[in-house]
Amino acid sequence: MRPSAIVFDLDGTLLDSAEDILEALKQAVGDHAVELPKDLSCDWIGPPIAEILNRFPGPLSAETKMAVVQSFRGYYDNFPFTQTRPYPQVLTTLETLCLEGVALFGATNKPEVPTKRLVHQWFSNCFVDTISIDSFPGKQLSKTEMVKSLIRKHSLDKASTWVVGDGVGDLQAAIVTQCLPVAVGYGYTSAKVLRENGAKIVLASIDELLTWNGRPD
Repeated sequence: MRPSAIVFDLDGTLLDSAEDILEALKQAVGDHAVELPKDLSCDWIGPPIAEILNRFPGPLSAETKMAVVQSFRGYYDNFPFTQTRPYPQVLTTLETLCLEGVALFGATNKPEVPTKRLVHQWFSNCFVDTISIDSFPGKQLSKTEMVKSLIRKHSLDKASTWVVGDGVGDLQAAIVTQCLPVAVGYGYTSAKVLRENGAKIVLASIDELLTWNGRPD
């Protein structure tokens, strides 16, 4: 079955944003005299910043982690995003899906401010709606909560809605909401882990969405 709607993750799925995230994180960490791990690289990017900080030596106190996260958001909200670009075939694939009548949505662990800037820059002509981790004031949304909110708000048919992402959280959100879990293999999680966590298919390129019929690979 072809989809009537697709909910996309952003980082690692549609956008290659690791370089800009890493640079903003380094600036935020520097504000609080926190030691940078020697192996800190773009390979660390993918989970929320608080989870990345859990891998830092220390361990860091809860107060320090919160301060670094706040500093990161201050930098990243105003970042020029000179290194952030859509992955190959993303723009043409989204355009084709729109022409086919598929409703497209975004669900991201990014804060709302940079999400709106990036969606406006790259996806404003094709996304119906986007939800971020902080779209509801005073609450940090999980990916499952984001997808549930989009389903309710737009009366999406779960049986024909696909959730496409590069992380385990994206797959869990699809499974819990009874949507189809679709993974991309070029993001921040290995194809092996994605398959082990329920991906019906792991796409080598986003344009495979245009021909896949929804049956497990």
